[in-house]
Amino acid sequence: VCSVFVQSATVMSSANDKKLDKCVTIALAIIGVLSLAFTAVIIAGAATATPSTDHAASTAALPSRWESTVSSSFITQVLQRLQTVAEPSRVIGSVGFDRTVEMVRSALTSFGVYKVWLQPFNVTSITYHSPLSVDIKVSGGSSRSISGSAAVKPMTGTAVGVVEGEVRAPANYGCDDADYTSSTFTSSVAFVRRGDCTFRQKAEAAAKAGAVAAVIYNQGNGEDRMGVFSGTLGAPHVSIPTVAMSYTEGSAVVDQAETGSVTATVIVNASYVVTAVNNVVGEVAEEYLSAAGVAQKPYILVGAHTDSVSAGPGLNDNGSGTAGVLELARSLSLLLKSGARLASPLVFAFFGAEEEGLLGSEHFVADLISRVGEEGARERISAMFNFDMIGSPNGVYGVYQGSEAEIPSIRNASATLEDMFSAYFEKEGVPHTFKAFNGRSDYGPFIEAGIPAGGVETGAEVKKTEEEMETFGGLANAAYDPCYHQSCDTFYNVDREMVTTITKSAAKVVGTLAILDDVPRYLARGNEVHTAGSEGQYIRPTFI
Repeated sequence: VCSVFVQSATVMSSANDKKLDKCVTIALAIIGVLSLAFTAVIIAGAATATPSTDHAASTAALPSRWESTVSSSFITQVLQRLQTVAEPSRVIGSVGFDRTVEMVRSALTSFGVYKVWLQPFNVTSITYHSPLSVDIKVSGGSSRSISGSAAVKPMTGTAVGVVEGEVRAPANYGCDDADYTSSTFTSSVAFVRRGDCTFRQKAEAAAKAGAVAAVIYNQGNGEDRMGVFSGTLGAPHVSIPTVAMSYTEGSAVVDQAETGSVTATVIVNASYVVTAVNNVVGEVAEEYLSAAGVAQKPYILVGAHTDSVSAGPGLNDNGSGTAGVLELARSLSLLLKSGARLASPLVFAFFGAEEEGLLGSEHFVADLISRVGEEGARERISAMFNFDMIGSPNGVYGVYQGSEAEIPSIRNASATLEDMFSAYFEKEGVPHTFKAFNGRSDYGPFIEAGIPAGGVETGAEVKKTEEEMETFGGLANAAYDPCYHQSCDTFYNVDREMVTTITKSAAKVVGTLAILDDVPRYLARGNEVHTAGSEGQYIRPTFI
């Protein structure tokens, strides 16, 4: 019965939507963990269509047909499935995450038009067995312990252990060897002020001078440089325990050390765990491209992340994006099987370990650069589309503001992508706003590599304004997603109408690009249209 409903997904009524919800819910409750294979069968059943030999007509109509083929029922089905596999979470290393990866891989394979593979990588995480602390003892005086997240934090990439030494403070900001010549740092704990160079450079310079630990305290030159902070040392791990401390605590210890002997014991009682993670990649097979040689052109990449935080199942963050992108792949497969062809290569990527620091997308980009070089990577991908949190229950339609990209080389193309989504929403009468192009999600590593990006989100922990409430409804002064990174981020936390609307917008925008012979040139129209005209006016393209 469920299979019949899914095969009819493109013409389902809202009444049938409810029947499907009930049907799938019952089926999942009965089959449970063993339903991975069942899910693949259902999804495969949806990817059927009547073949056509009129490739030109099918291709020309692809953007509109793709948009209309997007099924809210299929999106609902995927979200229900994710809820089932996600208990209690889909954090990397969990059964829920591994099942999500297998579900996505099986689905892409069953659609029948994609070359599908897993892209493995390892994530090293740290587990703390007791609170981090820095114990201070003044010779002949008092002792105290600096602990708690408000005063001291471990830096990502620190060494672990318990070490003790006299407090020494290098000259300047402790970035260079010359800063450590004023006193002996052998077996010392170096208290280094933040600023002027990377945290790793400070830690390595301290270790080279003989220090057994480095405490990097805040700079104290502004409100945002007073408290304890989070820092990343990069890979591989540095050789000595390295922690961050507030300016107040750190500078007080340095002042004490200038007038007498002060000993510090740095306690980082933790262990590292290596977790195997997979990205899932599906590339449109060459037989569904419009001509020989198209596969060598720059490809369009459409992505979403598949993991959640450990606190909950992550159905909005980012089951919503996973469901939307998987539905894009399913609905496109119907059109390709019915005769449509792409003039540009297209790749779907489902990234792991986004919640650990965009590690899946970072690995994807790094792997590409390792094979073709930095310039080659920029030439290999014409545009990256990211969909992360697209069903926030108190959300807004927020288009990535690519026109504000900090990297000049991608600003115009990213602005064109921004305009394409904006034009779509205007045409459909859907209110929308713009979201900071800050690289906070998986598009971050791509824009850092000089690859244009675009997308839509519905908001996370930030509160909706009064003005946004007037435009979008919902509640002012409440978070876009009140369950962000919490256990309540379940199936019932997702606005499925928003997910469907954004998925349709993606089908139209991506479809518009995918039938073009030269996507980079099309996006490069930004060199003209995103420049002030003869009268200083912004000239906006119309392409939806």
